This record gives sequence, structure tokens and C-alpha cells, in this order.
Amino acid sequence: MRVPKASAVWSRRWLSVAPSLTPRRRTAALKLPSSCPSLLDSILKANNVLLPRGPFKRDPEASLFRCTSKLGPQVFDKENLVPFLAEPNGTPVGFLRPQVSETLSSEKDLMTPSGWGVSLKNGWDYDARTAYINDLVGRWKKRGLFDDILRGWSDELFPVYEHWTCTSRLAFSIERAALPLFGLPNYGCLMTGYFVCPKTNETWIWIPRRSRRKKTWPGKLDVTVGGGLDTGETPLSTIIRESVEEASFDEALVSSSINPAGLLTLHNRNPSGWLLPGVYYLFDLELPEDNSIQPKLTVSAEEGGEVESFELMSAQEVLDNIAAGEFKSSSALALMDFLVRHGLYTSETDEKYVEVCMELRQRFY
Repeated sequence: MRVPKASAVWSRRWLSVAPSLTPRRRTAALKLPSSCPSLLDSILKANNVLLPRGPFKRDPEASLFRCTSKLGPQVFDKENLVPFLAEPNGTPVGFLRPQVSETLSSEKDLMTPSGWGVSLKNGWDYDARTAYINDLVGRWKKRGLFDDILRGWSDELFPVYEHWTCTSRLAFSIERAALPLFGLPNYGCLMTGYFVCPKTNETWIWIPRRSRRKKTWPGKLDVTVGGGLDTGETPLSTIIRESVEEASFDEALVSSSINPAGLLTLHNRNPSGWLLPGVYYLFDLELPEDNSIQPKLTVSAEEGGEVESFELMSAQEVLDNIAAGEFKSSSALALMDFLVRHGLYTSETDEKYVEVCMELRQRFY
């Protein structure tokens, strides 16, 4: 019997699976509104600060680091920051603004290792650090200190890691609202739920509008599902839980269909000067192309729900709304990342495409 050549065997195997691997036809790149030649400025309004970067020298003369705006002169264009450490021999987990470091100067259980930065007490473990830091911010709240930040108290403990890239080693957990006081990164998850119409090859995305009663970004458009990473949760468990709670998606569907899609970092400072850095795990959820599965409100906005409504938007409509500033900043970046990854936002779309892509991949301190 004649044995087929390897190439012939491969050809037959390829033909047997080719129908299921045939890619969708390429769609034309999206177009920006004529009044908006690039979305680079939109990204810089969200990634609006240059945070200090290591390596950090243990030198008293270098204990202050510069926080600089990326958008030119502002009220808080430049500000000196003091490193905040979980332990004297560690690396900075955050950075303190002058008013916070001054308030901490009266705390006896804090240390200034070799005159460099501010550190929690040497030898404390996770439980001791967590107890101390939350007692501290609780006392501040009772005294009315930093009310613009602490009035958003949520009774949620968020993780603080020994290094922002090493999420397997917890330093302590802190009340979510207090993160900006110490310049600590907020870890969260953002998921884009979408489907592709088989007839037109057009991408459609489910977009919620945030409740107008929310303390942050009321009434703004958002990514399909998002949520903060509580201490003890994984990114996957967080986004599955949020998908069920926020959008009434079936847990089994999300668990089997969701795809991790990378990471987004946000270097943000609000108009009052508080640092709000973010590390967001991105996920894609491709829904059935017949639109048979749709997100639904679990609780109405009038009853205290976080979402006012869900709307199905074409990718072009999403881009138009990003350009118009209708989205919450982190969600706008996540959706821009989605459009780039899916080949919808290209160099044909934006004259500053290279800079846009680079800004979406900024490292932290």
C-alpha cells in the first residue's frame, strides 16, 4: 500500500477542519468623528499623572518623589510625595501626599526607616497591619479628616500587595475608600460582553448606564460588567460574581465562555489631587450571535441598583461615545483596548495609533 506523503496527510486533515477555522471576513476600521482626529487626549485625561518609578534609593535626600501631571499646568501640576512602605525593608506600596504624611507624623506605631519614607511597624504580620491601618482610617473618619475621601466608606476590604506585580503576597487589606489616601492601587475586573452579527459581521456591545445615584461617575456609560477585587477573591471569581449580580448572566455560561484578555493600568489623579491608580484585569464574553442572551437588571436604580439600564451599541457607536466623553474613564480605556484587540480600531482609525496603544500599556511604580 502506498503511504501518502506527510504534506498530503496534512492537507486532508486541514480540509477536514477548515470550515470551523475559517476566520470571519475583515471589517473596515472604525472612523473617529471629524471633530476628533485622535483619542490620545481622551486617554491622557484618564492616564493623567506620571507616578514615581523605581528603583527607589534608600536615601533621606531622596525621600520625596515628584508627582507630575501629563496635561500641562494645573492646580496640582507637581507635588512631592513620600513613599509608604508595609515594612521598613520593603519597597513602596503607595505614595503619600504632604497633608497625609503630616497627619501620620504623630502616629507612634509608624517608622521612618533611616529617614526614608513612612513604614508600618517592623515585624508586623498581615493581620497586625490590617488591624492597625483600618483602625487608623476609622479614627480619621470619626474626626472628620479627609472627609472628601472617607465619606465614601464602603465597609469593603481591598487587597494591598507587597509589590503591585506580585499578587500572591498580601501586605495588608484596607477599607476601599481609603486607597487614595495612601496612593494605593485599586485592583478590579472589567468585562466586555459582545456578539458579532453573522450577516453584517458587525460587532455589537452591551453597554450599561450607571445609576445617577452612584457616588462616582453617576449617569456615565460603563463597560458591560465591572467590579473591585475584594481580599481573597481571584480576578475570575470576581468577574463571574459581578456578572451574575450586575447583569443577571447565568453563572455556568460565564464560567464556560469568558476569556481573559490582558491587563490595563490606570494612572489617575482626580481634580482634588488624590492619586487613584488602578490595575484592571480585562475579560471578553462572546455571546450568541442571535442575541438570545442579554444582560438584565437585577435591581432597579430606584431600588439602589448600580445600573440604570443596558443598551446594545454597535462598535462605531461605542467609539463615538468614547470620543464624546460619555464613558467612565477606566471603562473607556478598557473598551478602547477591546476595539484594538479585535482589529476595529487601527492605524486607519487614529493618526496617533502607536501612541494610543503605548499609553494603554503603562507600567506602575
